[in-house]
Amino acid sequence: FGGGLSYTGELALDDENSFFFEARTLVSANIGYPITDNLEFTINGQNLTDETYFVTDSASALGGNYFGAPRSVLATLKAEF
Repeated sequence: FGGGLSYTGELALDDENSFFFEARTLVSANIGYPITDNLEFTINGQNLTDETYFVTDSASALGGNYFGAPRSVLATLKAEF
C-alpha cells in the first residue's frame, strides 16, 4: 500500500500576472495483493480527487502551460514463471 500528495502552487496564466489559477493538491494511491506466490494484483490511482490543474513546461520546445491529466486508475496483474 502506498500513496502520495503533490502540491501545485498558484500559477500566473498571463505575462502581466493579472490572471491566476489557484493552487491544488493532487492525491495518488496504490495497493497490491499477492494472489498466489506467482501472481500479484495491483491497482494505481492518480489525481484521485479529479482536480483541474495546470502544468508548467518551460523545458519543452513549445513551453507554456497546459492542463494536467485527469483522474486515472490502472489495474495490473503480474505473473511470474
